[in-house]
Amino acid sequence: MPQKAGRQLLAINIALLAFTSASSLANLLVPLVGFQLQGSIAVAGAVISIGALTPLLFTFHIGSLVGSFGSRTVMIGAAVLLCLAPLPLLLSISIPALAVTAVLINMAHTLFAVAAQQAVANLGAGTGSERRFGWYSSFLAGGHMLGPFLGGFAIAAVGLEPSFALVPLIGTATVILCTRLAPAAKTSSPATPLPRTPIIQRLNSFLKLPGLRISLVVTAGVVAAQAVRQTFLPIHMETHNLDARLIGIVLGARAFTSMVIRPALPLFSKVIGTRSRVFFAMMIVMAAGLAMTAFAVTLVPLLMAAVLVGISSGVTQPLTMVAITDHVSKERIGTALSLRLSINRVAQASAPLLFGIIGDTLGMEAAFIGAAALLLLALLPVARTAKTFEAAEQKLS
Repeated sequence: MPQKAGRQLLAINIALLAFTSASSLANLLVPLVGFQLQGSIAVAGAVISIGALTPLLFTFHIGSLVGSFGSRTVMIGAAVLLCLAPLPLLLSISIPALAVTAVLINMAHTLFAVAAQQAVANLGAGTGSERRFGWYSSFLAGGHMLGPFLGGFAIAAVGLEPSFALVPLIGTATVILCTRLAPAAKTSSPATPLPRTPIIQRLNSFLKLPGLRISLVVTAGVVAAQAVRQTFLPIHMETHNLDARLIGIVLGARAFTSMVIRPALPLFSKVIGTRSRVFFAMMIVMAAGLAMTAFAVTLVPLLMAAVLVGISSGVTQPLTMVAITDHVSKERIGTALSLRLSINRVAQASAPLLFGIIGDTLGMEAAFIGAAALLLLALLPVARTAKTFEAAEQKLS
């Protein structure tokens, strides 16, 4: 990797680390506040779902926005939006205010993620893309580790609602870091007008690409499973009287595993074989981690489950980004990445809502087991798409 590109990647990743720390901290607090206000697993899941659904309204526009204004500008705007997210809770500690906060958090996350991924993609394609997205994902996982860790200690020290003060504090640091990004962090693509083609037609044109198709199935399944775990694991641990600091440690253990495993991403492809085989294996690992979580009520089994989930997410998430950037033309990368995040949002929205109802009806364990079963079912479309995906991979190579 050229020295200039390496410095640019590092600058983007440091900003990503700060932003993700703040957003993952906020995402830890939101379901706990919802559960505290209503005492219902379903309500906590519904709040998460409302927040996750909002970015779907802007799926194709976000990619165009990044192309028009540049990654750096959009990253700054997203960080500012995250700083503003806790304001509704200052006005009213209520479910509607919490839902607005969740919407702002998710909107900021989507904008920042698409802009940062576009900036990394613009550093170059080819064999180095797996390594660059591996490092990108390592810093992403670092933020997911640091945020819950800080949140757990903040809750223990000052309480639940006051812990939201950390979000604008870290968010402000992110704004400063983003303003210091070099102009090269902006997209090199020309300004892209907002799309006017009907959404269904644009969606069909993207879904004809096997790399995008298999990536969307894998990322949706894994993200749905992670959403169930992220939303209900803090409640699961709280109901078993585990200390708030342990909640942060267990959530952080998943992120730490993902962070450690991601730089070795190219090794997985060499050892397991094709990317489709890697996807298949990692989805099974994720399902095993969820099933273990259902029956884990002490620290050690919870940490073991976290490691399995961390390995799976650590490999699948960057690999789906690489598959998309390799199979999509450069001028369409931003829109394709935005579509990936929007599909993730559907998974994040529907999974907590569906499995929150299951958890309220059949118990928390049923929510985790059900999510694991759904992920295993997602292996069927992955298997059907694998041959055409591998054929497209061979043409690219």
